[in-house]
Amino acid sequence: MSGPKVDYAKLREQEMASLAEARGRSLKVADKIQKMINQIDSCLGGDVDLMLQDPQIGPSCKKIQ
Repeated sequence: MSGPKVDYAKLREQEMASLAEARGRSLKVADKIQKMINQIDSCLGGDVDLMLQDPQIGPSCKKIQ
């Protein structure tokens, strides 16, 4: 029989490697986002409580939280 031969195991291995790489990138982005959230929280400190009490920005702050 002629024609191209397909190595499904190798294709699956490549697919798994690609998915693992994408997952790694996603985890790095999530980690950066969490670090940014932590930095913002540290900068705001007790101001968050005051912002939550403000009738104009309180609802927005609750959504962000």
